Amino acid sequence: MGYAAGPVSESDRTVIAVSDLHLSPGGNPRVPDELAALIERSPHTELVVAGDALDLSMLRSTEDSARFVSDTLSASPRLTSALRGLVSGGGKLTIVAGNHDAPLMRSDVQRAFREGLELPGEAPVAFEPWFIRRHGAHIEHGHAFDPDNAPAHPLASWAPRSEPVGIALTRRFLVPSGALSFKHAHQTTPLGGLLDCFKRYGSKAPKIVGQYFWTAAQLCWEARSQTLLEEEKRVGRAQLAQFAAHHDLAVASLSQLVAGFPAPRHQSPRELFFRLYFDRTLPTASLVVALPFALAGSTIMAGVAAASFAVLAASLAGGVSRYDGDPEARLLAGAELVRKTTGANHVVLGHTHREEAHPGYTNLGSFAFSHKDAHSHVVLTPDGLVERRVVGAAG
Repeated sequence: MGYAAGPVSESDRTVIAVSDLHLSPGGNPRVPDELAALIERSPHTELVVAGDALDLSMLRSTEDSARFVSDTLSASPRLTSALRGLVSGGGKLTIVAGNHDAPLMRSDVQRAFREGLELPGEAPVAFEPWFIRRHGAHIEHGHAFDPDNAPAHPLASWAPRSEPVGIALTRRFLVPSGALSFKHAHQTTPLGGLLDCFKRYGSKAPKIVGQYFWTAAQLCWEARSQTLLEEEKRVGRAQLAQFAAHHDLAVASLSQLVAGFPAPRHQSPRELFFRLYFDRTLPTASLVVALPFALAGSTIMAGVAAASFAVLAASLAGGVSRYDGDPEARLLAGAELVRKTTGANHVVLGHTHREEAHPGYTNLGSFAFSHKDAHSHVVLTPDGLVERRVVGAAG
């Protein structure tokens, strides 16, 4: 099969950007079918998936990523056909890696993707580790601005024991425990999560709670070692000049951008301790244990209960959910940093699953989850227009 250059040049090609598809073999078939319909109506365009195209974090081992990609594409025949038609008819497919599909940057996973679409190596399919620039706009997933999901460096792959905390909790707690209802519950507080767990899982809840604390404690302990993270930073810095040249940007600009990223929480045991709410769960557990003995007249346990209550009250004084709205605010600030350091006219991000529109910044939300019966995307035209559209039942 030949691959046409298309009726227009690269600089004149309209771009359709989507994000957070979270495709999987057993996922909702409506998502790939709606994306296929969008592609079929948009020949000769470039489809950009701005991160989390696939739910590879649902695997207990990243070694199974290639098979997961193959199974996902096999389960979505209309989408595979539409993507094949797009790239063979003069269009292009670009996939920017996100936090949930970081293994897409591996050669074996990319090969499985191409083979799943029955595409040869010369087909116009590109995989990007960090961002791309199109028509003056900067497009990336956005997890680098979220400390819970940020890598040590945006150009370095992480190891199984240096994953961001959000991915580590998904792979090492949510998947093995089966508590997948909490997969996108980023703002859950300890009390809310505990009550919801017992409501949803009943007699299984104590085991699930135990699994959570065991995993959380392991993550805090592992954060003490910085060897892997420092190596990932070194690898990323070594690739920065080549990446900058590929995107026609100054190395100094990208270095300044990287320096402005928040420190990933999995680099600090202290940060993880507070992010995982140990400052509330530990004194709560201590209070529950000590209170009956204190009421029975134990002076020592009365002191333990009082101290536990004081620690808990101090933690709650800062707000029930100390992270509510934090990712959204960080990505908004990150977009401003991108414009300031790289001169982008507009910044398009995803990651939070919440659509936003500000001067110079658009968040795609999630093609899979932003709307109940419809799907959000953005169209970028060669003249610099950035337009949000919705397809599906509500579109």
